[in-house]
Amino acid sequence: MKAISLAIPFVCVVTAGLSAQTTPTERAAAADILAEIDVLQERLAPMDVANRLAARDDPDRDAIVNRVEDLWLNQMQDLSDYIGLNPEVGFEEFKTVDTVTAVLEAFGFSIERGQAGLSTAFVGTWD
Repeated sequence: MKAISLAIPFVCVVTAGLSAQTTPTERAAAADILAEIDVLQERLAPMDVANRLAARDDPDRDAIVNRVEDLWLNQMQDLSDYIGLNPEVGFEEFKTVDTVTAVLEAFGFSIERGQAGLSTAFVGTWD
């Protein structure tokens, strides 16, 4: 059995005008980190990479993107909306865990609940 990790890659672009730091104290405290982010953004040029990848003709990628879009529009968006509309207290997300694990099991994952001593923590594995 092989454990897999599902992640949705995304790019965060931080600009001075749109930063989350709203007070002078917050901006001063975050200045070094924001400078590091700016250097990393310049070095990695994520928009250039994304544009280059998107411009390529790649039927395999297009099939995956279409599948992801289908899953999002027909299943995962509703799951996301449900979670957002049914907030729960941290470490007591029982409805959310029940819902997410049911979805994962429907996709063929085996779920081990109660991980790390937390009743709301789980590990999903997919054979």
